[in-house]
Amino acid sequence: MDNPFPLLTSEKMHKEFMWDIIKSVGAGNTLFFKTLQRISAWYGKGQIFNTLIGKAQTQVAGGFGLPGGLGTSQIEEKVSWLLKGGKFKYGELDYQNKKYNVNNPFGNQADAGTFLTMLKNQQISESLLLLVVTSVEITIKEWVTGVQVKIHFSEEVVAPRYTHHKGIWNLLKVKCSSFPQYCYGC
Repeated sequence: MDNPFPLLTSEKMHKEFMWDIIKSVGAGNTLFFKTLQRISAWYGKGQIFNTLIGKAQTQVAGGFGLPGGLGTSQIEEKVSWLLKGGKFKYGELDYQNKKYNVNNPFGNQADAGTFLTMLKNQQISESLLLLVVTSVEITIKEWVTGVQVKIHFSEEVVAPRYTHHKGIWNLLKVKCSSFPQYCYGC
């Protein structure tokens, strides 16, 4: 490297310069590149988690009416009903009459029709849908005491619930022959 402080006149030149440095430092060192990939994935994952939890908080406030002017005991009761058996996931929720459509699993995520269309057109992955479901569930759980207590959206919190929802999703695909057609329009 002849000039340690080259004049970089464009963003593209800057990126190429930085990439050249990374390549020269890590030349022949696969551990370096694997570590760099992991670091990039961690930062990207954090951004995705932050975005999802922000959207989930908006959905829970509007779509589930939390807190919605309810008293502490009313919020506790509503949250308990939504979480028991994962009712929050089902379409056609009617809290007032304590009803939901058991034939519409994963049907209450934001705009269910949009999600299903995006799944069918492969514009959104099952993994992302399951992360959204997990985000919504964790956000609802923030209200379990009747007062919102923020839950840190970390991998330790997310992973077990994501795995749980993925298991339900996979079971539905295996056990219910109409479920894949329902989701993908096959």
